[in-house]
Amino acid sequence: MVGLVAKRLRAARHLILFATLMAFAAGVIGFLRHDMTVHGVPLPLFTGLITALIVGTAATAISVFLPAHAAFVEATAIARLGAAVAAFGYPEFGTALQQSPLLSATVVVGGAIALRRLASLPAARRSPVLAALPSRRLAA
Repeated sequence: MVGLVAKRLRAARHLILFATLMAFAAGVIGFLRHDMTVHGVPLPLFTGLITALIVGTAATAISVFLPAHAAFVEATAIARLGAAVAAFGYPEFGTALQQSPLLSATVVVGGAIALRRLASLPAARRSPVLAALPSRRLAA
């Protein structure tokens, strides 16, 4: 059992790092408009660190216990970053996302589902960008 966990962790290390870094970037970008500090740490940095910690832990658990969902973890990380960039570009949308966890979850999960559907198209399968994503190395 321990050997299987170690093997899955080693195989998914790039995916875990990718999801964690994307979550950190999304946390920072999503709160760039806020000029506050938490215990002396700027809010965007604090949010990025907390988001990265939570998402990194979840990505690790999913990679070990549900490895078939690795591509969805990756799509969710990309969708989360996209939502953060949209929230930064459109402050009203960002405020709505921050005030409504249901809207935030719907946008991120809906975006991830849309990305997975787009990635399954025949033209997308030949894309060098998609071929470079960590989940493609896990599937190979």
